Amino acid sequence: MAETDPVLILENALALVYDAQSLVLRGLRANPDKDEQRRLNKTLARLKVEQKDLEDLIDAYEDEPNIMKPPPQEVVDNIAELSGKVEQEIGKNVTASRALELASGVLDMATKATA
Repeated sequence: MAETDPVLILENALALVYDAQSLVLRGLRANPDKDEQRRLNKTLARLKVEQKDLEDLIDAYEDEPNIMKPPPQEVVDNIAELSGKVEQEIGKNVTASRALELASGVLDMATKATA
């Protein structure tokens, strides 16, 4: 059964953003070329913005739970899918390109979650 508690959904999304930040940092340590390094740094900055947005949204849900609309089911499904993919990479040597690929997916999900 899909999760329906908006705060828990957003906390799961936030945890995924933290994991994506970790992957990006590992990608930066994997000797990326200049273009990958630039893209990884840009992605890390965007993830930090989404982190703040998710934290603010969680606070808003906790303050006014009855007026906030929960994230759409698409976001819930995307969190579950991305969590599995990111979890598989934790503990592995991640390449810069793989870190970018996963982090981009997390960014898309986080943007939809905070829309």
